[in-house]
Amino acid sequence: MKRFVTGAMSFVSNPFCAWLQVEPAKEIVKRFVTGAMSYGSISLEAHTTLAMAMNTIGGKSNTGEGGENLRR
Repeated sequence: MKRFVTGAMSFVSNPFCAWLQVEPAKEIVKRFVTGAMSYGSISLEAHTTLAMAMNTIGGKSNTGEGGENLRR
């Protein structure tokens, strides 16, 4: 038998939350960060992927020493 996390949750509509009170996604992603990881502790591929993802969404990347790669 398969079990999913969504089966343990219930969602209730909140008529008191106006859509105008919901923060825009571009403001929310500014608070997205990656944890501090030394370049030696993760692969080049992981380092590059995390940095590119955070740059794309406008988040903050803390994945290594040496500054930002100018190609990204």
